[in-house]
Amino acid sequence: MIEKVLVIVYKIKGDQPLFFIGCRPKTGLCQPITGHKDEGDKDVAETVRREVGEEIGVSDYRNFINLKEKFNWKKESGETVEESVFAVEVEDKPLKIEKREFAAYEFLPVDDAIKKVKFESHGKYLKKVAEVIRTKNYPKIFAIIGPGGSGKGTIIEGVTSQYGEYVRGAATATTRPKKKPGEVAKYRIFLTENEFKNLDKEGKLIEKNFFKGNWYGAPKEEVYKILGKGKNVIIEVDLNGLKSFRKVFSNVVSIFIDAHTDVFRQRMTKRGMETPEEIKERMKITEWELQNKHLCDYIIENREGKPQEAVKEVIKIIEGKRSNMKNPTTIIIFIVLIGLVLGGILLSSPPKSQAPTTSDSQTKTNKDILGQFEGFNEYSYEIQKQDGKPVVYLFSTTTCPHCEWIKDTFDKWAKENSDKIVAYHWQLDNGDNTLTEETEIAAPQEAEEIFAKFNPERSVPTFVFGGKYERVGNAFEQEGDLNKEVEIYNKVVNKLLGN
Repeated sequence: MIEKVLVIVYKIKGDQPLFFIGCRPKTGLCQPITGHKDEGDKDVAETVRREVGEEIGVSDYRNFINLKEKFNWKKESGETVEESVFAVEVEDKPLKIEKREFAAYEFLPVDDAIKKVKFESHGKYLKKVAEVIRTKNYPKIFAIIGPGGSGKGTIIEGVTSQYGEYVRGAATATTRPKKKPGEVAKYRIFLTENEFKNLDKEGKLIEKNFFKGNWYGAPKEEVYKILGKGKNVIIEVDLNGLKSFRKVFSNVVSIFIDAHTDVFRQRMTKRGMETPEEIKERMKITEWELQNKHLCDYIIENREGKPQEAVKEVIKIIEGKRSNMKNPTTIIIFIVLIGLVLGGILLSSPPKSQAPTTSDSQTKTNKDILGQFEGFNEYSYEIQKQDGKPVVYLFSTTTCPHCEWIKDTFDKWAKENSDKIVAYHWQLDNGDNTLTEETEIAAPQEAEEIFAKFNPERSVPTFVFGGKYERVGNAFEQEGDLNKEVEIYNKVVNKLLGN
């Protein structure tokens, strides 16, 4: 029997998946990628990666889906061919096509792609993959995040031992020496500094960080090989690493392991692995992590002496995501939920550590609203300025379709008017200000307070101009008129400037 693979390659444009269809140079046959399993391939997942690399020049994937399905057909010679079906998401950028394989290619919506292909089996799986993408019913990467002493390793071990049928732990790499000769760490790969740097140079790390004289990082291969088997991945990551994971992969679910600050200190002291001075330094990092834990999708508490409770909560989250339940019955402290509201997206309330306590954000009432101006609520507050210019905020998220519609137009307008205003565009789910070259990981406290002050319901997109004018949602999205949006922005700014 001949083993082959059918690979449905797709990219996401806006909210829509577009599917790769290439036309063979000799026959003109249009189809997805297919290829034979070579003797040197360890498994069909490796065949997929080799074929995608050879035919379209891609070695990194936003998502890698093993549908765990096969179909058979017979060649004219009578030989049976067994094809395993995979799907891979690639970045939205030009491909390096092998001309011997494809004379031309295009990315098409699923219905157009189905019309283009000749074989019924290809059309069937194009349709099936489109549904898998729509429902997000594919394995995820569960990033376990938390300060030192949060019990991340214990939880990962508990989850994989109890739920190994569906989730596998991915190892991370480090240059730190083994704690004792012959140390075997299930989820650690011990490397020399040169070995680690070579991985980094070759682009084989998802993320890296330097701590206490040693390098730590997550090799892509460790994640790919688990996804290739059709399993969920669970891996230990820090908050900075989470940013990198989200840039590389589209299927990341982040879980923060929480506890009281004193508990972390007690656990680190009890472990006896660090000096009091080192613990003091670690606690500074811990405090920063606790302040930014809202960047994660889920937050659970690992109570002292009850790690199994935390393990059960993580498993419930995985079960909910694995079965694509929209409202998993999970006992958790905080979930970043999304719901449509008022032409925007409703975000869940921030954890208590992020809620303003005595600032003006708690005192805003309807009495403060003077009226309406061009669709904005006008307040009785003094104009907020920076360097003598009105301060303009857009608060959004990367998952909100209304935010996606306006973001490029707002950013372009803000840059063109930098001589008149000081502008910020904070994406609240990843903490990035899109108007800077740097990649931030958290909005500053001042911005969080402005958002809470004008929009305690935490819906997006939210616009705040000069600390005096506020609007939730887009005014002309239904008409699709971005120019009118810009006209309104200009009118509000001119009123702030007294023009």
